[in-house]
Amino acid sequence: MVLDQKEKESSKDTKRFLRQDMLTLRMSYLKSVNLSDLIADFRSLIREKNLLQGEDSVAVYCPIQAEVDILAIMKDYKGSLALPVIDPLTKEMQFRSWKEGDPLIKNMYGILEPSKDAKLVEPDVVFVPLLAFDESGHRLGYGGGYYDKYLQRLKSEAKNRKTIFIGLAYESQKLDVIPIEDHDEKLDFILTEKKLYSGNI
Repeated sequence: MVLDQKEKESSKDTKRFLRQDMLTLRMSYLKSVNLSDLIADFRSLIREKNLLQGEDSVAVYCPIQAEVDILAIMKDYKGSLALPVIDPLTKEMQFRSWKEGDPLIKNMYGILEPSKDAKLVEPDVVFVPLLAFDESGHRLGYGGGYYDKYLQRLKSEAKNRKTIFIGLAYESQKLDVIPIEDHDEKLDFILTEKKLYSGNI
């Protein structure tokens, strides 16, 4: 669906207010739950739904502002891990190999990422942080568009390999509908502590 300029501005305004509300909601929710139980619930669903194979290269992220703690969830994963890095010049996101104990540096947003010495990788599975989602696989992020652009780049390159994108959220972050714009990409799945949602509908 192509939006006219007025509709685009309205969608941006709606997203801006939603981001503020959902961030507050997420931070409040995390204070009300047992973190160990929460992590155990995510791990259990990942195993039950067979989301990862032992040899998969998996992209995670350093959680901020009460995001789902994927580092804790993946602590005992035996496969290879990677973290996102943002090129300060091109503003493009890539992934570099990382394992627990490797040095991390702060990027322009103050988020930890691997150094330039770490190997660039193309993950098999990418776990994506988010502020809100709907059941059809749409995600509300922070507005930078990094994951959308990365997904679009993979599509344009038309590679034979399929990278799976899995949004991570709490069930309380689910909305009936996420306002979307032309550049917004759907995720393959959304995983919460309660359920796995498929975006392929």
